Amino acid sequence: MRAFLRLPFIAILSLCVFATGCQVNTKPRTIARYEPGDLPDVRKARYWGEYRLYALGEARDPAPDANPLGVVRLAQDEWVGFKRDKNGYVIGVAAEQTFPLERQKRYAWQVTPDAAQPHDSAPAMALVMVAIFVGAVVIGVIVANEASPFDN
Repeated sequence: MRAFLRLPFIAILSLCVFATGCQVNTKPRTIARYEPGDLPDVRKARYWGEYRLYALGEARDPAPDANPLGVVRLAQDEWVGFKRDKNGYVIGVAAEQTFPLERQKRYAWQVTPDAAQPHDSAPAMALVMVAIFVGAVVIGVIVANEASPFDN
């Protein structure tokens, strides 16, 4: 392959690798905690997946065999966390669901993300894939013409 074709070829291959995307780690992870005296915090979910509310003992995270107080499937950007109800008590919240909490206990939300995450950018990604395909074909044609054994 000629030297001037190497850089575009490497660029196209790099874009192909980038365009294939990444897989989300599906290991459960704690995304929100509440301890008595803390300000309750509600945030948007970063992933589609299963969200579980746990009561904590002395550990920072729930034990692997702990039973959740609540399990909710959420989409990305739905609300999850802790807030105060109309009476001033802290409650667990996930989307439209609420979970009453006992006073003077610690709690945590954990998420197990779905392996395949939906993408809002599907049309843009399709255009990128078409552009990469066309670029790869053009470079392939150029390389094939340059390598022709019949030219002197």
